[in-house]
Amino acid sequence: MNVILFDDKTRDNLLPLSYTKPVSHLRIGALKIIEKWEKSLGLSCSVFCEEYLMEKFGSKVSGEYIAINSSVLPDPTLVEKIKKLSLGEGFKQGDKIIAYKSKGVIGNTSTIKFSEIEVTSINQLWDLFLLNAPEIINDADLMNLKVKSPSENNFLIGNGKIYIGENLKAQGVSFNTTDGPIVIGNNVTIMEGSLLRGPLAISDGAVIKMGAKIYGGTTIGPKCTVGGEIKNSIFIGYSNKGHDGYIGNSVIGEWCNLGADTNCSNMKNTLGEIKVWSIAQNKEVNSQQTFCGIFMGDYVRTAISTRLNTGSIIGVATNVFENAPVINYLPSFSWGEHKIAEIEKIHLSNSRLAQLKNEGYSAADQKILNHLHAILS
Repeated sequence: MNVILFDDKTRDNLLPLSYTKPVSHLRIGALKIIEKWEKSLGLSCSVFCEEYLMEKFGSKVSGEYIAINSSVLPDPTLVEKIKKLSLGEGFKQGDKIIAYKSKGVIGNTSTIKFSEIEVTSINQLWDLFLLNAPEIINDADLMNLKVKSPSENNFLIGNGKIYIGENLKAQGVSFNTTDGPIVIGNNVTIMEGSLLRGPLAISDGAVIKMGAKIYGGTTIGPKCTVGGEIKNSIFIGYSNKGHDGYIGNSVIGEWCNLGADTNCSNMKNTLGEIKVWSIAQNKEVNSQQTFCGIFMGDYVRTAISTRLNTGSIIGVATNVFENAPVINYLPSFSWGEHKIAEIEKIHLSNSRLAQLKNEGYSAADQKILNHLHAILS
């Protein structure tokens, strides 16, 4: 059976993170959403998304298929209900299409008979960090990992589980599982003096610098290098925060580099609810959250000692080097506050960072940024 994860208008609410990838490729918990569905269903999933993203992420499907909204998070009950769908049947939650079984043109649901269902889904940017802790716990079970103990040269607190992949390098590290598991991938380095609290996910190839303080509800994506203090945040992948500074209740995209002592505020002095700029609506919206940090698109760079305000939105491939705490939104491709970055220089910087991570910066990646630069700058 073909399974397609499709983006709907929810994608607009998740900008700038969804400028450069489908919603299904956002990371929450220990896994990307597409990885959760593939492990839950035991099948490979195709992706149907914005046309300019299809070359890198999409695939053509023929015949019968099950279409699943890419913003929906799987659970065992939902997975079984979806598996039992008959041709022409589907599920909705209010006006939102959750899943359906069909054939022919993707998105043509005029003949589908929908029934109501309750699901957990990512509808706003802040849902990513709000749901991250329980998703780490869910993914630990979904990944069918082996429970291991770190070497005797580390300090263990709590009776929770620690899942460790191959080739972990860790000495003089505090692992606290009182509030949830710690999931560690392959080829991870955790330097001495680091303090780790679960629920926590550290992906393949990540490096945790000396003396890092990482609180629960945090995900460190593949090949990220992080230090300083991080709380209830997601680093999607391949990004650096190698020095001191605080990031809390935030989501950091891929291929970002945060200069030393970059800090974000995640709480207003008044303790009031935090407003976040909606790119889709072109206005501020109330997150109804007392704690809300920053949302940073892919390929962002910040200068040393950068200060970022509560609820800040930093667009794709933006260079932040002028402190302006009153500004909560820097559009994609901004060079400071008042200039637009040259696309050739962006490509050069991105290729250099990819080389440092022993990764490639593909022609498809460049085409995506070329397209975005043309329409957004």
